[in-house]
Amino acid sequence: MTYKSNYTLAWILLFALLLRLPGLGESLWFDETYYTSVVLRGSDWWQATFHDVHPPLYPLLMLAWNSLVGEGEIRLRLPSLLAGLITIALGYRMGQACFGHSVGCLTALFMACAPAHIWYSQENKANMTMVAFSTAAIWLGYCAYKAGSTRSWACLALCSAAALCTHTFAVPAMAVLYGWLWWVCRGQRRRPLLWVTASVAVSAGLVVARQIGVVREIQPGHLRPFTIDEMYKFLFCWLPHGSTLHSSEPGQSLAEWMTRLSPGWFLVDAFYGLLLLLGSLALLRLARSLGWEIPSLILLLFWTPILGSLIATHFHPRFYLERNLLEVFPFYAILIALGCLSGGSHASKLSRVGLLAALQLLALGNLWWWKAEQWTVYKPNPNWRGLCRQLTQVLASDPDRPALLFETTGYPQTVRFYLPDALLFSGPGPLPPSPLVVISLAQPDQYSRLGEILAAQKARRFYVVHELVWPQWSEELLLRLRGESGYQEEGLWIFKGLRLHRFRLLHAPPETDKNH
Repeated sequence: MTYKSNYTLAWILLFALLLRLPGLGESLWFDETYYTSVVLRGSDWWQATFHDVHPPLYPLLMLAWNSLVGEGEIRLRLPSLLAGLITIALGYRMGQACFGHSVGCLTALFMACAPAHIWYSQENKANMTMVAFSTAAIWLGYCAYKAGSTRSWACLALCSAAALCTHTFAVPAMAVLYGWLWWVCRGQRRRPLLWVTASVAVSAGLVVARQIGVVREIQPGHLRPFTIDEMYKFLFCWLPHGSTLHSSEPGQSLAEWMTRLSPGWFLVDAFYGLLLLLGSLALLRLARSLGWEIPSLILLLFWTPILGSLIATHFHPRFYLERNLLEVFPFYAILIALGCLSGGSHASKLSRVGLLAALQLLALGNLWWWKAEQWTVYKPNPNWRGLCRQLTQVLASDPDRPALLFETTGYPQTVRFYLPDALLFSGPGPLPPSPLVVISLAQPDQYSRLGEILAAQKARRFYVVHELVWPQWSEELLLRLRGESGYQEEGLWIFKGLRLHRFRLLHAPPETDKNH
């Protein structure tokens, strides 16, 4: 890279870093606390690391990271932040090397400003790390194809294996990459490529075989089918602006969604669709001068995971979540950049870039302020830290010990992360000796179980967490508690995405029907 390229990239990365600082210190939510010492150093760490729905590399990386730097919201999210910046740098490098400096700059700037990319650069989960490993493997595959050095092949093997061991959804990108390498390298430099492909194929086979067994055992209630409606929203809403310009709840049909929007918003979708079309046509035109190698790689890396998900959902209906296709983002950004900078007069190119910049700025405003508590890229991040601080203050004046906190998310480790003295109770048996006992009621007989625990422990007060994004079970529980004469609600504290209710037990809990 030249001095000018390094200087430009440094400024873009600084800009991207500044955009990712707001919200980096927000409260963790329960998926993020899965990669903290509460789980990774608990009694079930082996199960959480090697028998989870995701491959084990990210938990192992976080276990080492937490041992080195400690735990806290910002420190736990630094690996994802670093991975996000790496993908931006790689997007710039690929765009510049293949299509010129302007395309590289606009690719990196679009990634820097994209709400979905910002969101997952601020979350302690494996998604952005997988994108970084898979994008690095693709760039190294391109370098190995051009240079053929042993070091390039070795680095390619390491990054490919790391991507596959971080997230199962790296498999489509790696399959495309190695199929492309076998095609473009046919008849030349076959021996190192053969060894790399064999080693990665073995890693992928182990990961896929393991995941098939795990997926069959879980109930993926948060996943949904990847339909044509979902593909439309993914391509024209989620990828470009994180569903911030016009929001859509998961599973909402396209017809229902359209009835709630003014027709003008579909011009925004049409604009992003136009850029995607122009970018694809630009690639086809460049194939005549550059050859088919690079255009075919970009198009295959973008479309194969999307169309593959569309086909796979017919065999496994609950298959899709937007973040599982995050690996296509760098190539989507390249197509958008090409769509802005290819075809038409200089004035039309400037107008496309200007409109894109205006829409991305509006999207960022919605992400941070105007729609901060709505479902956009993903669900609003609930303020568990604030709830736990308030609970600590409330318990200081509550003489009942142990205090009982009932939650319905099924992930009580979030409370344990912020209140290390709290103990988790799954029963049956007596409550453990602790100032605070957290009891998860994420099961159909939750009301019966609450009554049994209260009767056994003779507690006079108890607390219930109401999670507002997936509120079904907590709403049912609160409705029944308020309908019984034996319970009196005497306190309510409101937080982002959460409510903390305090109830007093007036007399013995009523008999409950365990089959309810």
